Amino acid sequence: MAGPEGTETWETDHVIAATGFTPSLDRTEVLAPGLRGSLRRAGASGAPEVGALFESSHPGLFLAGLLTAPSYGPSMRFVFGAGYTAGRLVRGVRRRLRASAGGAIGRPRTGGGRQAAVRT
Repeated sequence: MAGPEGTETWETDHVIAATGFTPSLDRTEVLAPGLRGSLRRAGASGAPEVGALFESSHPGLFLAGLLTAPSYGPSMRFVFGAGYTAGRLVRGVRRRLRASAGGAIGRPRTGGGRQAAVRT
């Protein structure tokens, strides 16, 4: 343990890192306040709700990483979740781009908890 008084060594059987960090959309300052306020939230954590292809309730806004943990589970907090997220998110973006090029697409499918992936 390093601190202002110097360094100490402790011997222990276990170490628990309890940071207490909870993902919250309100801390995502990269998004405009109005947009943050308009997004549907998942549970009490204040994280944004995402659908099967990681699209938020705002059409065309896709999210990945820690903020998606309340919708998809704790593995989204780690690099392990990146492989799962990547393919689905890319499918969603491609679907959204095709729709904007030639056809209409409905609102993102969120709101029912976990949903089956949509094949496009």
